[in-house]
Amino acid sequence: MITYQHIDAGYGKKMKIRDVSATFREGSLSVIIGPNGSGKSTFIKAMMGISHVGSGRILLDGKELFCFSEKERARKIAYLPQNRNTPSISAYRMVLHGRFPYLSYPRHYSAEDYRISMEAMERMGVAGLAEKPVAQLSGGERQKVYLAMALAGQADHLVLDEPSNFLDVKYQQELMKELKQLTKTGKAVITVLHDLNAAFRYADQVLVMDGGQLKKAGTVKEIYESSIIEQVFGLAIKKITDETGMDYFVY
Repeated sequence: MITYQHIDAGYGKKMKIRDVSATFREGSLSVIIGPNGSGKSTFIKAMMGISHVGSGRILLDGKELFCFSEKERARKIAYLPQNRNTPSISAYRMVLHGRFPYLSYPRHYSAEDYRISMEAMERMGVAGLAEKPVAQLSGGERQKVYLAMALAGQADHLVLDEPSNFLDVKYQQELMKELKQLTKTGKAVITVLHDLNAAFRYADQVLVMDGGQLKKAGTVKEIYESSIIEQVFGLAIKKITDETGMDYFVY
């Protein structure tokens, strides 16, 4: 479990988020939404040590997060940033990078590292792309490879910044379904999204950011029944339930 207690965070001396408190539990999908510039990325980068925490505390399983070594944190929290370079290596070598927190220097992969990495690729349905260069993959294939890399690290917490950017609708849906499925293995999945409908359809917890502050956090039902979406986005959300009982949210 990751807990934010009254966190101020930003870059240099400029704090982008202020007095943010939140809890992320294993076995749940938490989606952070908000307008551009609301502090969503800064929010998740604080737990990765990328944005500077000016005040407050971040706890990992009840212990100060930054009391853990960098390698220990990497074993517990896997992070996929919004923008990544595309290396000139095969998909399989990319996924093996997820094993770095378990390797000493110089890096030598064990049979277990290879096994775990291939199992992660199989889970994501990209084992057949193992020898293909990452640069030659489609956007959806590449995203699945990156997610397999995160899974290879066997972290309990998976943190993603806009993972569905640049993906077509088919791959967006596949990605969100897989993230939801991962929570059933006990992982805490935390992601920033722009797509409000995806947030409402898949999230266990929705966190609404605006102006560097966490305006409201709650279940989909709690967020939907409040007026926070209209206040923050200027949109009226309507729920439509189809004949199968599936809820869809339109605005």
